[in-house]
Amino acid sequence: MGLKVKKHIDALIRDLDAYEKKRVKAWQTAVKVEGYRITRTLKEEIKAGAPGGRQFARLSQIAKGRRYGAGKKKPALFRLAIPIRYRADYRNGHMLFSIGYVDPFKGPPLSKMWKALAELHQGGARIPATPELKKSLIAIGARLKKRKTTKNQANVFFLKESTSSINIPARPIIDPFWQAHRAQAERNIATNFDRKMNGERI
Repeated sequence: MGLKVKKHIDALIRDLDAYEKKRVKAWQTAVKVEGYRITRTLKEEIKAGAPGGRQFARLSQIAKGRRYGAGKKKPALFRLAIPIRYRADYRNGHMLFSIGYVDPFKGPPLSKMWKALAELHQGGARIPATPELKKSLIAIGARLKKRKTTKNQANVFFLKESTSSINIPARPIIDPFWQAHRAQAERNIATNFDRKMNGERI
């Protein structure tokens, strides 16, 4: 009788271990599937100029004047969608899934330039109007003056001697996006988990 009980207990333990592995894998898959989806959504909303439905602050006349070619009619900071990444880290049986301006799990890390730009524009700042910056802006203004349709825009590039700094307004990206999408993401993860545990392919 004792041997039979032990065999049943051993079988139960194996079943429980198998179930736990299935549960963990299903949960990780559920998170990754939703993570990939919201990564794409984040990129789309940045390109539209409104992550989380919150419109970016309008561009200054200087910022508008510096934009040439195909990008001149697009929303502010649309290029900051380019370096959006996702990564999954596995530690001690746990998985941490991250999206945003993060280094990918595989491949080259995000450049320091992209990280600095993302931090600058999300937090906002006042940057010094150095002689080098003023000279660069004057060169842009001079080019614009040659265009009949942009003569009025050109004037803002000729800064006063007393101008000591230029304001860059904060244009939050990650925080408003997550605030707007967190509840739906959590519901989707739960749904994905149930489907995966039921043997569905997601």
